[in-house]
Amino acid sequence: HGTKHYSDGLSRFCDAKMSEVVSSLGWARARPWPEPLLQAFFLAAKGVWGVRLLARSVHPPLPVVRVDRGARFDSRFMEDAAASRAGRLEPASVKMMVAPGFHVYVAGAGVVKCKVVCFYNNGRAGGHMGGGSSGNGGEGLGGSCSDMNGGGTDAVKSCQSSRV
Repeated sequence: HGTKHYSDGLSRFCDAKMSEVVSSLGWARARPWPEPLLQAFFLAAKGVWGVRLLARSVHPPLPVVRVDRGARFDSRFMEDAAASRAGRLEPASVKMMVAPGFHVYVAGAGVVKCKVVCFYNNGRAGGHMGGGSSGNGGEGLGGSCSDMNGGGTDAVKSCQSSRV
């Protein structure tokens, strides 16, 4: 089995992404990974790989919309993945991005929104619920639009300019 069964490119992609996860968590890779972790990672990586290929298959390639932790929530470019559980709470800032968005250069399409999990306003000035503060004081979007090769631009300006 393994990722090479699908393609060498997917295998390299999975290796690179798993290495990023390992280094960000500070884990040592002295022993083999548990099979459930490998399976879950592979399924997620395969989905991301497919989206990357799809975004690159059109001309010009679709720029990816990414949002950083602490970015101010903007419903024009983001969808709150936990909105149904948040009730009437107002999203304040991004806790983490769940799925990237895309610019679509077709009349009327504009932007496929990022899916994010948010910190929420708790009704007090400057207060947030959900594990912390926004960290950016409400300044800017804190995200980027990039082509699949990593060139980034400001999400708000770029998304507004691509809206049809």
